[in-house]
Amino acid sequence: MKLNALDLNKLRVFCAVIDGRGYRGAAETVGLTRSAISQAITSLELQVGKKLFHRVGTKLVATEEALVFHEEVLR
Repeated sequence: MKLNALDLNKLRVFCAVIDGRGYRGAAETVGLTRSAISQAITSLELQVGKKLFHRVGTKLVATEEALVFHEEVLR
């Protein structure tokens, strides 16, 4: 996966969701609504072709692939 082909704003949102442990923390960090955060994550999942989060009720759990992807993004 070539990271330079991805939207940097979506990567920023993704990292904020991982670091903030959910949409609420990410929304506060990047200054977007939770709806905008959700749309960015859904779009990024389509771009990378992987499910990045499991939605369990109101809780968001990062997949193993998301954690590996996060490490790639940080490098």
